[in-house]
Amino acid sequence: MALAVALFVQASVGGGLVSALVPEFVRSDERKGITSFATIAAGGGVVAGFAAAVITGGYLPIWVSSLAVGVMATSGLLAAPSVAALNADHRYGAPGISWGLRLVPVGLFVVVEDAGRQLAALLLGLAAADALRAAVLLWIARARLAFSRAYCELGFPISAASVIAASVVAGFNPLVVRWLATLHDPGSVSLFEAADRLYSSVASLATIGVGSVTLVYLARLQGTDEEEPRWRLILQVSVAWSMLWLVVSLGLWRWFPWDGPWFALQSAEGMRAVRDTFLCLAIGMTGFILTGVFARRLLVMGLSTWLVPLSLAGVACTLVAGLLLVRTFGVPGIGAALSLSQYLVAGLMVWALNRKAGNASSRIG
Repeated sequence: MALAVALFVQASVGGGLVSALVPEFVRSDERKGITSFATIAAGGGVVAGFAAAVITGGYLPIWVSSLAVGVMATSGLLAAPSVAALNADHRYGAPGISWGLRLVPVGLFVVVEDAGRQLAALLLGLAAADALRAAVLLWIARARLAFSRAYCELGFPISAASVIAASVVAGFNPLVVRWLATLHDPGSVSLFEAADRLYSSVASLATIGVGSVTLVYLARLQGTDEEEPRWRLILQVSVAWSMLWLVVSLGLWRWFPWDGPWFALQSAEGMRAVRDTFLCLAIGMTGFILTGVFARRLLVMGLSTWLVPLSLAGVACTLVAGLLLVRTFGVPGIGAALSLSQYLVAGLMVWALNRKAGNASSRIG
């Protein structure tokens, strides 16, 4: 529960900041001061720590949850400018590899005897690892960032608010689909979870690192003579990439019984439900990948305000389609609703981009 609070700040808020800041660092090589930004990050950490203390009251000592989550949240926010600056310079390795620092406290937790009593120590260890990660990234990006008011202060980009809000709205999708699963037979939530875990693994492999690279290239192309032809090339490559992973997903579905032992299902009926649900989710793979590309195009073109209503449309589509399909098709119907939502949002993004373009040479399709 404590980690869920920290993850929200690191992923939704910190991730939104990274996406919004990348175009800023691409447009200017000027070194930025982050003293004010660090103060805001510390304030966010205090709020997150207080929230964690309230949520985990009775399970962990208040000082442990508030301190650990506060440090993790502050570190996640403070690392965001470093990650954005490094990405803008095409240095993608350090932000990802530095998460490996968390392996130290996790490894100690695994090998210690009676590990169940050491959860507080694990939480504090993860906080220390995150703080070290933020320090390392700030040191690597020191040519771009400085704790000094002698430089122009790094501001909070307006577009970040839309990205963060859209992430929060999209975060309701997992809750919606699991609630829909409760409307079907007992055990439906577990069956959906099994299919979703396999699908999420494939989707993560298909998109790992792609979003950061795409955002940087789109930001660098903005306003240049090569913007439109390069954007079309990026779009063509993205479509081909998404189709490739669609084929991979269908291949996994075809040979799914080989993967079945991972989930330790007890019946052939359960296996069939998971298999069919995975197929319905996999059909939306192309839409899932393309929405990520279109979202970054919207951000670079200054259309970030569209992200919130588009996310709301996606959640609404999942809810309505899921209610209609789950009663007839069961758990696979929920997967179909999610895929339909992906293609609806992708279509709306194309409409928004074409509306902005305003001329045939810049239109998609």
